[in-house]
Amino acid sequence: MSPSQLFDGIREVIQSPKLLATWILVCGVGVLFIGPFMVVLPLMVRDVYLRGAVEIALISAAFPLGTVSGSVWVMRRGGIRNLMTAQWIALSCAATVLMVIATGLPFWGVLVGIYVWGLFGAVFMIAGRTLFQQYASPANRGRVLAAYTMGFMGAAGMFGAPISAALTREIGPQGALFALGFIMLVLVAVVMFRSRSDA
Repeated sequence: MSPSQLFDGIREVIQSPKLLATWILVCGVGVLFIGPFMVVLPLMVRDVYLRGAVEIALISAAFPLGTVSGSVWVMRRGGIRNLMTAQWIALSCAATVLMVIATGLPFWGVLVGIYVWGLFGAVFMIAGRTLFQQYASPANRGRVLAAYTMGFMGAAGMFGAPISAALTREIGPQGALFALGFIMLVLVAVVMFRSRSDA
């Protein structure tokens, strides 16, 4: 896909209130969730729990196990009715879980928390991708979905990882997790308020 095609997808996202609200949240996930997952959690395992590669591997496995379980649950219940509301609830719950993890749970509690984080992550990803499929124009659907993916991974690499590293250096891994979770709650509240005001 050429840069011009990607910008076509971004342009359509910006022009659609529903797509834009979801894309803002997707970019927020890249910065506030994926960044900490890649940077803060391994440092927390090392510096707070004084553990090593095995425990980092367990954390890395707990989240996808949660997303698989969440996806199966959504499939068994027949999908998601209100996509926007599901996104808001899932991200708010996931942010709260992140803040609880930051309070100093025992390591097994961190693993449970990350698994639950993955459950809510599955709901958010399914709702967001479904919404993008529904509201993108047929001619630009692939480009719009590319913009969606860029919001996840691009925001994580360009902003999420550096911000997570800087916060961890300043306030420690637990402080960074708590701060990032709180910022996500604020972001969800702002997007929800604006979306309802525009409705």
